[in-house]
Amino acid sequence: MAMKRVSLRLKFAVLFVVVIAAVLGVSIIWSTFTQQKQAEKEMLEKAQILAQEMDAVWTFFETNQHQFKTDEDGNYELYCVIAAKSVGKFFTSETDYIIHYTNLTTRRASDVPDGFELEALNAFSMLDQN
Repeated sequence: MAMKRVSLRLKFAVLFVVVIAAVLGVSIIWSTFTQQKQAEKEMLEKAQILAQEMDAVWTFFETNQHQFKTDEDGNYELYCVIAAKSVGKFFTSETDYIIHYTNLTTRRASDVPDGFELEALNAFSMLDQN
């Protein structure tokens, strides 16, 4: 049996395909690893923010507990907007985030939306109309 000689061109083609497949494999593994690390980082940041929000809620209740009134059934009377704004102030003072409560119609000058907020509120109102 006579063995055929493999041409140099075929050897380079096979080597090229093997190298490309190896590089592609490493690229896929690296990309998957990087995406996983990025997702973990984002989840950690969100968990830390949630913990800071909960700290702000606890701070609000600890600070103002003596001011809460109860109705005739013993239930606490608490106005959501007051609690939300107070918690927002605690959260804003402890983080780099700013919580600002606003609406298209406001009673206080401090609640008037800025340009970005106004654009977002208008977009939401357009969604409600559809």
